[in-house]
Amino acid sequence: MWLGIISAAPTVATAPASRHPNPFASLVILLVLTAPLAHQEKQPPDTGTIEGVVLDDQGKPLADAVVYGLPERDMRDQIHTTTDKNGRFTLHSVPAGGIYLSAFKESDWYPYNFFSFFLTPGQKTPNKVQVKGGQTTASAVIRMGERAARLNIKIEDERGAPLSSAAELVFTRPDMPGEYSRGVNSKISLLVPPVPFTLAVRAEGYEPWHYAATQDRLLRLRPRQTFDLTVTLKRIR
Repeated sequence: MWLGIISAAPTVATAPASRHPNPFASLVILLVLTAPLAHQEKQPPDTGTIEGVVLDDQGKPLADAVVYGLPERDMRDQIHTTTDKNGRFTLHSVPAGGIYLSAFKESDWYPYNFFSFFLTPGQKTPNKVQVKGGQTTASAVIRMGERAARLNIKIEDERGAPLSSAAELVFTRPDMPGEYSRGVNSKISLLVPPVPFTLAVRAEGYEPWHYAATQDRLLRLRPRQTFDLTVTLKRIR
């Protein structure tokens, strides 16, 4: 575009055209062509590549699992890929530095485990690897633990009608600090770890509900077990 504007510049009618190149015009063209080089954006940070394999609870390659990496410098910037039929994966454009690797495949009872509540016995994730710019970090291994259980929850009011307002599920595990909570409406189906945990349900205008089918209020499910649970909430009087 700039060259077109220069070549279209009008000439002076009273002066004959010069047969010799105009050195000033050549300098202008050179400056126009080289000007963008001075305004190039800064080069992106160094990145590398991670190659590895995902193994299931029997040590066999896990195909079609979702692998995700969490860069140590900004764990909100997740990098994803999928394993091939041999359980192998490659993560490209990984920021240099430490990165945490993990994987999930819900159709095979392996839940998304970004939250520690979902870690299952024997699971060796997330594991941390170091990435160097311009290099490939090979032989990364992601080992999955025991497969999860499935919990189907239906929430209703005292009349047996589906809960019309939002509720909150609150899970705690005796083997780790803190709690995990998530919003829910009248029903939900989710994978849960096959370890003892407590479950509470909270909803505005209703009394808190706690799983109390056992003396210690702990819910215990086996790997690949499906458990249906109906929660009846009572209104606050």
